[in-house]
Parts: sequence; C-alpha cells; structure tokens
Amino acid sequence: KSFALTVEQIKTLRSHPARKSDRLGLNLALETGLRWSEWSPLRVKDLNLKERIVTVSRHWTQDSKGRKVLLEGHKTGLDQKTANISEPLAQALEAFIQEMGLESEGLIFPAPKGGLMSYNNYRNRIWEPARLAAGIKAIPYKTGTHTTKRTAITQAHEAGLSDATIIGQTKHSNTKIIHDSYIQTSELAGKVVADKIYERLGVVD
Repeated sequence: KSFALTVEQIKTLRSHPARKSDRLGLNLALETGLRWSEWSPLRVKDLNLKERIVTVSRHWTQDSKGRKVLLEGHKTGLDQKTANISEPLAQALEAFIQEMGLESEGLIFPAPKGGLMSYNNYRNRIWEPARLAAGIKAIPYKTGTHTTKRTAITQAHEAGLSDATIIGQTKHSNTKIIHDSYIQTSELAGKVVADKIYERLGVVD
C-alpha cells in the first residue's frame, strides 16, 4: 500500500484550481469518494442541498474502441447511487449555483468552454497541476485521479469511522474491497502505534 496523503497535501490539492467549479469538484470528490466518472457529469437537479445528498444517475465509461461515453444509470447496474456531503460544501455549492444562475439541467462542473468535461481535460488541466503543487510524487496506479477516492476512504478510516459507516457512503459491496484497494498507510501510522503502546505500558527509564 502506498502512503496516504498528508493533511497539508490535501489542503493544497483541493484549493489549487483557479476556477471555482474545479475547486468545488475536487472538494466533492474528496468528501464523497466519488470517481471523476461519477461527479463530473453532475447537474443541479442531481443535488438535494437541503438534505446534503448527491445522486449519481449517469457515469462515464469506455466503449469497445476505448472512447469515453456517457451512460445513464450507475456503473454497478443500479439506476443511481447516492453520497452525502458536508453542510459547508452544500452551502458553497448552493452559493455557486445561485452566482452562476444555473437551472435544473445546468452542469455544475463544465469544461472551460462549456459542455461536459473530458477526462483528459480534467487530468491535464486540474489534477496534474494540483498534484504537483501539493508535492505528491507520481506513483503508477497510486497517484492518478483515483487518489481522491482512496484519500476519502483513508481519511474516514483514520477518523475512526467503522467499515459499515464507510460503506454507507461509498456503496461498496464488502469491506474487503475497502481494505485491499483503498485504505492507505498514513505516514503517521508508526507514531500512532508507538503512542498507543506508551499509553498502556509507559517507559522504563
């Protein structure tokens, strides 16, 4: 397992994009664990900001030729998937929607020229510059755009939340997936273990 991002890296990552919609997208990804393929096509009608619920009813996938295509429903075969967001993020999204005058069908995280954001646009324009600014070393298959999902789950785990609670947000089918694929080792893990042992045993001088 690779090391989890530090709090400082996460703060830099989420605040780096210049466009407000891009910052909000990264914040939503870090809070919910939603993949880029799930959150990038979200529209105003997909948000229930009063209840702080995000509904994913469309997702990006690849066709037989490797091209990105947008499909209705969720990738697991469900009609939709839901995730919750914090009150501050709900308020920020509501203010942004009002500021931009977005209607029900309006895209919340569009490309700079309008329309749906492509994966390459997101990776090259948002993710990679933010990763570099945060000093996150590139590790194949570990620090790509899926990092936001791993980070969300790792932060929830380190906050002491149960596997059942985390699954309630991520909608994974079992805890094995969470532990094998998403929870990363914190750089502070060793210090936490040492401190806990000291609490129980003390030190012999």
